[in-house]
Parts: sequence; C-alpha cells; structure tokens
Amino acid sequence: MPLDHDALAAVIVLAIKNAIAPIVADLAELRTTVRELDARPPVVGPPGERGEKGDTGDPGLGFDDLAFDYDGDRTLTLALTRGDERKSFKHVIPWPRYRGEYQPGVTYAVGDVIRHGGSAWHCQAATTTAPADARDEWALMVRRGRDGRSNGVRS
Repeated sequence: MPLDHDALAAVIVLAIKNAIAPIVADLAELRTTVRELDARPPVVGPPGERGEKGDTGDPGLGFDDLAFDYDGDRTLTLALTRGDERKSFKHVIPWPRYRGEYQPGVTYAVGDVIRHGGSAWHCQAATTTAPADARDEWALMVRRGRDGRSNGVRS
C-alpha cells in the first residue's frame, strides 16, 4: 500500500499539537497572571535612610572652553581648555595643494599636487620619490599633451 504523505503529515501535526498542548496552556495561564500583576497599583514603602553625600564631579566643559585653530595649511586643531588642563585634537585634511615642479629630496604629503614631465600628479602617500619611480604614491591627474606647432600666434 503506497504511503499517503498528506495523511502522514496530518498525523505528525496532531501528535505535535497534543505534545505541546500542556505547555501552551501553561503559557496562557502565565500571561493571565502577568496581566493581573501589572494591573495592581504599585506598593510604596517607607522612605529609606539618607545616604552620605558623595563627591561632586568635575565641572563640565562649555562652549567658552572650546577653540578651533587652523595652521593656514592643512591642519585643524580642536582645543578644549579648563584652567591648566588642555586637550587638543589635530586633524590633517588632505585637500589638494599645488607644490610646483617636482623637487628631488622634498617630502610630499597626501594631497600635494606637483608638475613632473609636463603632467600633473596627485600624492596618495607621503613620499620623496618622483612619480615615474613610485606609481603607488602618485596618481596621474592630467597627462601631458602633444606639443603643437608654433604658428606665431600667442594665446
């Protein structure tokens, strides 16, 4: 006789429902008990004994303790000062800064833009190396075009 899958599934579902019926009933009873407890007014007890006064904390910092400094180049500094205590946070912003023709031995920072071999290059990582020798540190911005013919006209 072939196995009737639908009949087998119905038997399994019925067996599971019968097995968990006591748990479902207990959960329903528990929900009712919790609702009843939540509906009761709170019971306020007598006031407790007064505790010792704790230490006061340091005063907070206000806007009058805050300063921004800009070095005129790439560094912004946020400074918080209270009395003799000072905390400062520096942030270097790598915005493009034109540095002219590449100079050997000069350290270039992220964001520097130089001219080398007629092309413009953007520095991706601090380096003293020329773009032709350090492709990971430099990104080509503008490639040099072909030289044109001189026709005596000035632009």
